[in-house]
Amino acid sequence: MQSKKTLLFFSRYLGHTGSEILLRKLVNELAKDENLKIVVAGYTDGPIVREFSNAIEYVSFDAYRAGRYRFLNRQIDRFGKKKSRGLEYDFYALLYKKYPEALWVLNTLGMHSPLGFARDHQIPMVMWVHEMDIFYYWLDSKAVELIRTVPEKYICVSEAVKKTLENLNPDGTLSVVYPGVYSLAELNHFKDKFKNNDSNKGHLTIAMAGTLDANKNPLYFLDLACFLKNKNNQRFKFIWLGGQEDDGMFAYLKKAIESNELKEGVEFIPHQKDKYLERLSEADLFLLTSYKDSFPLVMLDAAALGIPVLGWNSGGITEFVNNDKIGIVLADRNFELVERVLTDIADGRKTFDKEKIRERSGEFEFHGFVRNFKKMLTGF
Repeated sequence: MQSKKTLLFFSRYLGHTGSEILLRKLVNELAKDENLKIVVAGYTDGPIVREFSNAIEYVSFDAYRAGRYRFLNRQIDRFGKKKSRGLEYDFYALLYKKYPEALWVLNTLGMHSPLGFARDHQIPMVMWVHEMDIFYYWLDSKAVELIRTVPEKYICVSEAVKKTLENLNPDGTLSVVYPGVYSLAELNHFKDKFKNNDSNKGHLTIAMAGTLDANKNPLYFLDLACFLKNKNNQRFKFIWLGGQEDDGMFAYLKKAIESNELKEGVEFIPHQKDKYLERLSEADLFLLTSYKDSFPLVMLDAAALGIPVLGWNSGGITEFVNNDKIGIVLADRNFELVERVLTDIADGRKTFDKEKIRERSGEFEFHGFVRNFKKMLTGF
C-alpha cells in the first residue's frame, strides 16, 4: 500500500485575509485526495480553524505555548543554561519529529521563523508568496536572507509578486500559480442569484472590500467621497466591506463620516461572511484602493458578480484587467481624474460588458488553481 505524502502548511494568522481564506479552501480540497495527508500549523488561532475539514490535522502553536511556556522557557540546567532553544524552535522540532517526511509549505512571508529550522535540518521547503515589496518594511535583514536562501521553490500568486522576488535573486525556483476562488458551477449560480447594476436606482454604488489597514487605504476611499461631496457631486454611494467594529480605524472612520456629514453616501460595514457577496452585488463598480496588492481575491469576488474593476497599477490588477470592457487601470490617484471617470460611467459614456467580466473571472477557476498548485509540489 502506497504511503500518503504529507504536506505541512504553516500560517501565522488564520483569520479572514485573502491569503488565509485561500489557504482554507486549498487545504480542504487537497484533503479529499487519498494520497495526501494535510496538516496545518497555525501560529495564532483564528476563525477559519473551525472551517477546516475533519480530514485535516490542525496543530496550534497557541495551545502549545499555553501548555509549555512555564516548563520550556524557565527550565534551566545546573550550569544556569536554558535547555530549550525557544518555544518556536521546540514547536518546529515537535512537528519534525511527528511528520519527518513532510514537505513544509509556508503560506506567508510574515511567518519566516520556520525557515531557520528547515535550513538547519535540511527539510524541503516551499514558500507560497502573496506579498508585494511593501511587506519588506516589516522584516529585518535576517528574515530577508532566510526568505532568499532557504525555500527550494516559490509559488507566486502573480507575475507582480514574482518580479518582487526576482529582485532578491533567490536560490530557489520561481513559478506563478494564479489563485482561483470559485468553481465554474458557483460562477454560473452567481449569475442567476445576484442581480447587480440596477440602472434605475439613480446613483452609482462604488464598493471596496478588505481589512482596514494602511495598505488597503480606506482613508483614500473616505477622502474621495469627501472630495465629491465638496464638489456637490453626490450621485455616488460608497460601501466598504470588511474590518472589525473594535478596530481603531473603524471607529475613526465612523466618526469621520459623521463629522463630514457623509452618512447618506458612505458606509463601512464590518466583516459579515454570510452577507458579503449579497452586499457586494449591490455595487456598480469595484474600486481597488490598495497601494500594493499582489492579486486580490476581492477583485475576483467582484468580477464573479459581473462588477467592473477600477484601480491603479498596484500589482496584480494589471494581470487581470486586460481590456477596457472589464475594468480600468488609471495612471494615478488624482481625485479630479477619478471624478471624470466616475462621471463618464454614471452618465453612460463609459460602459462595461458584464458577460466578459464574468468570463474573465472564470479563467481563474478554483479547481484549475488547485490542479496547478499540486503540480508545483511534484518532485519533492
